[in-house]
Amino acid sequence: MKRFQVTEATVSDLDDIVRVLLEGCRAAYGILNCTKKDLGVEVLIADMATRKPAYFLERLSDPGVKFFVHRTPEGVVNGFIEAGFRPDGSGQLYAWHLSPELHRTGVARTLMRTALEYFGDVAVHSNTTIGTKAYGAHRNLGFTPIGMAGPTPPPMVAAGLVGWQQNMIMNREVRAALLARWDRLDAPSA
Repeated sequence: MKRFQVTEATVSDLDDIVRVLLEGCRAAYGILNCTKKDLGVEVLIADMATRKPAYFLERLSDPGVKFFVHRTPEGVVNGFIEAGFRPDGSGQLYAWHLSPELHRTGVARTLMRTALEYFGDVAVHSNTTIGTKAYGAHRNLGFTPIGMAGPTPPPMVAAGLVGWQQNMIMNREVRAALLARWDRLDAPSA
C-alpha cells in the first residue's frame, strides 16, 4: 500500500486544520438526527468556525500535544490527527479528521499509524460519535467501547443534533498487532 507523507504540524497550518475539521464535521454530522427546525449541521459548523481557531492555536502551541498532518503535493493540509498523553502514560487521540474526498484512500490510515507509532507501546484512548464513519473506523481498527455512551456535547445540542459520544480504547496488544499487520502490508513484494 502506498505510504503517504505525514509531518508534524506548525502554527502556520492553523487555517488548513480548521478547514479540514469543518469539512470533516459537515460530512460526519450531516447524517445525525436534528431535533430542531432551522438548525442542524450548518449551525454547528458556524459555531465551530468561531471557536476552533483559538482552540487549535492554543493546542498547536502546547508542547504536550502533537498534530500530524497530511499535505497535498502543493503543501495544503487535507488531513490531521491530534495526539497527546494522558496522566497515566497512555495515549489519547483528541481529533482525527480528513477531507471527505480522501476517504478510503489510505490517508486516514497513515495518520492513525503515525499517531500509534508516536505513542509507543501503550494503550490508546479516543472518543467518537456513535453512528458516524469515524465510529466504524475506530471499531475496524480494534478500538473497543469503554463505559456507557455519553450525552451529546453542548455545541451539538445547541445545533439540534443528537449524537451520543463513546469513549474507546485500543489496548497495547491490539495496537502492536495492527502495526505489525500494516508493516506486512507495506513490505515490498518479493
